[in-house]
Amino acid sequence: MLNQTHALMEITKNISIKQLRLTNITDRSKVKHMPIDNALLHTLGSIIIGKNLDLIFIFRDGNVISMCPESWLQVQQPDQLKKNFEWTYSPFDIQKFISELSNLTAAVTNTPEWTQLWMKYVPII
Repeated sequence: MLNQTHALMEITKNISIKQLRLTNITDRSKVKHMPIDNALLHTLGSIIIGKNLDLIFIFRDGNVISMCPESWLQVQQPDQLKKNFEWTYSPFDIQKFISELSNLTAAVTNTPEWTQLWMKYVPII
């Protein structure tokens, strides 16, 4: 078990995206940085990636964070986006992120509308 835990820790260290820059849709001055680290991956149950690159992080405790690409604010009104999303995220390579998470993924569900990554349990040490 310890070797498996150590291997998972090494995988998380090697993820190239170290944090996501999030901006609140309602109050654009409210910016947060979400670290992509063991603490996040420990609590993350799954990630849903929509065909239009919207993201939903579902945590093991039932909390949900819904995000859309920052560029959506240029084509849609914030009031429309607020119906489905709390945050926008700054651009990053989602395909690379998915690839890097593949060793931490227990299962993948694909539909024409979205892909859901079911995360393995990652202990915090």
